[in-house]
Amino acid sequence: MSLNNTPFYSSALEYAIDRHPLIVAAQTPVSDVLTLMSQVRSACPLPDANSGVEEPIAAEIRASCVLVREGPSVAMCCQLDETSAAEIRGIFTERDIVRLTAADIDLKSITVGDVMTRTLITVRQSDAHGIFTALSLFRQHRIRHLPVVDNQGKLLGVVTPETVRKALQPANILTHLRSVKDVMSHSVIHATREKSVLDLAKLMAEHRVSCVVITDVIWEATTSHKKEILKPVGIVTERDIVQFQALDLDLGGMKAEDVMSYPLFCLKLTDSLWYAHQEMQHRHVRRMVVTNADCHLLGIVSQTSLLQALDPNEMYGIIEVLQQAVDERTKELKTANEQLQKEIIERRRAEYALQQAHDDLQKQVEERTAELKAANDMLVQDIAERTRVEMALRQSEGQLRKQAQQLTQALHELQQTQSQLIQAEKMSSLGQLVAGIAHEINNPVNFIYGNLSYAGQYIEDLLTLLETYQKTYPDATPEIHQQSEDIDLNFLVVDLPKLLNSMQIGAERIRQIVVSLRNFSRLDEAEKKKVDLHEGIDSTLLILDHRVKGKGKTSPIKIIKNYGVLPPVECYAGTLNQVFMNILSNAIDALDLNLKDKENGPEKLIMIQTELTQENWVAVRISDNGMGMPTHVQQHLFEPFFTTKPVGKGTGLGLSISYQIVVEKHGGRLHCNSKAGEGTEFIIEIPIKQQKHKTKFL
Repeated sequence: MSLNNTPFYSSALEYAIDRHPLIVAAQTPVSDVLTLMSQVRSACPLPDANSGVEEPIAAEIRASCVLVREGPSVAMCCQLDETSAAEIRGIFTERDIVRLTAADIDLKSITVGDVMTRTLITVRQSDAHGIFTALSLFRQHRIRHLPVVDNQGKLLGVVTPETVRKALQPANILTHLRSVKDVMSHSVIHATREKSVLDLAKLMAEHRVSCVVITDVIWEATTSHKKEILKPVGIVTERDIVQFQALDLDLGGMKAEDVMSYPLFCLKLTDSLWYAHQEMQHRHVRRMVVTNADCHLLGIVSQTSLLQALDPNEMYGIIEVLQQAVDERTKELKTANEQLQKEIIERRRAEYALQQAHDDLQKQVEERTAELKAANDMLVQDIAERTRVEMALRQSEGQLRKQAQQLTQALHELQQTQSQLIQAEKMSSLGQLVAGIAHEINNPVNFIYGNLSYAGQYIEDLLTLLETYQKTYPDATPEIHQQSEDIDLNFLVVDLPKLLNSMQIGAERIRQIVVSLRNFSRLDEAEKKKVDLHEGIDSTLLILDHRVKGKGKTSPIKIIKNYGVLPPVECYAGTLNQVFMNILSNAIDALDLNLKDKENGPEKLIMIQTELTQENWVAVRISDNGMGMPTHVQQHLFEPFFTTKPVGKGTGLGLSISYQIVVEKHGGRLHCNSKAGEGTEFIIEIPIKQQKHKTKFL
């Protein structure tokens, strides 16, 4: 059923009626009426919007109007049932008092019948006239007091914006959706502190408003002119004028700052109308000033303004939007439910297949059990226990599912362990291969490097001898002269030492690479020993040197090393070098992927910093200036098989194994600091001396 077809508040008018109005005779002096209106009287009961229990509008109230009839004055509700609408001749309100005050009329010399409003708008209480009819009449006739009569014409009471607002408390679902800026009045009548109360009354009468906001004027200099800014400091209302007149005060001699209400209760533009309603109820006020963050005057909200949010057309429009949202959400839930049903069917099929697989596995287990029983009698008890457990599992579908989940978990862990073992075996094989290559290269390189010094000495001796021959026998034979020109003897004499020096530099470079390969693999250091971490980092950088230099359109990467003074660290050097290799390789991949432009792109940097922490640990920080990682990637960074690289580019095991090497094998810490667009930093922390603890060997 559509919400737009529901007759909201069609019978709520009776809850908005003040059944204790003041009724006076037309011959009553205005000064006496003023005294009656300024007196505190009990509140008329209204039903609570949530519980239905009648509660007073407020602890104590003052009348904002009086009804005028012919005959003697009556005291209010005790005579109400005997009063008919035909006897009411007019109405006299606070606004009439302000109007008379502004006109400087002596209130003691006139009767209420002389100045009352004779055109009286009334509404009949019936099923056809609900609370929205009263709101429509308020807006149409620009009134704030509406007498209500029954079908026999007897007066029931008066409806005002305040009683309507309290009767419509259940409308908070709509007022929560509207804000103060939607209904506030931007045109605010204001005056300075020095104005007299009489001047304020004239402003109210002239502009037909119920209050004047007292402001301080602040002049703010702009680029072209000075701008006037109003800062509200107080407020004077019609009710204040009524009180001053009842006390027979000199309104012309009273300043606004002496009688204004302060401090002000202010609202923000973004406050909801429900919050404004609650504040008015809590503060016992009927209007509140709207200011910005700097307390500058923006507008004013009154009880009449709040009722604008309860226009039927707007309410039904909002309800229609809510109904549409509910329909859309219902459709989405229906689609999700159908999808869930399909998933349930597929899951049941999977469970059936899993049960069949379990039965097959059970059969294999029983066959294997029979074979092992003959070979090893000590396992009979364990096999019997497992057989009983498996029979119990077959009797309960829930237990079968639990066992299937355990088997799936065990299979996943087995696959994970197998992959880690394969990766560890690869690294071990790589280390052996590197060590073997280093050993095989080292012998001929040492032979070449060792003989280069002798070859250099021999060549130097031959060149000296050749120079002596040229000095001793300056006139060479034509055959010798021709051969010297053919081999370009002068160039050969100059270039041969350079060639020999280049060979020596190349041999030295090969020796450094071999030493770095041996330091990286460290097959001869499988156990814990004290090593220089800087050697391991430098060896890793030397192996990755070809990737760091860049080629083609790939720009080179600048390595910045900031090594601290570190003592020898007790560790497993070979596995720790694997950690350096994994992290540095990932940094190079990230920079090559995100900073590809060689000519216009920023300089690619990898920073390596080492330091000794206060807790006698060693910290190695490896950071880059790449694009960084989002939070959801960092949460899974050290999980096995998790990778952001394309298929075939990474296994997802590098950081997982590195985490196990640092944390489980060395009792250290490995964590990552990264923000999208700000680069990534890995921090490796290990103690200088290893504690005696069990390590998980990879």
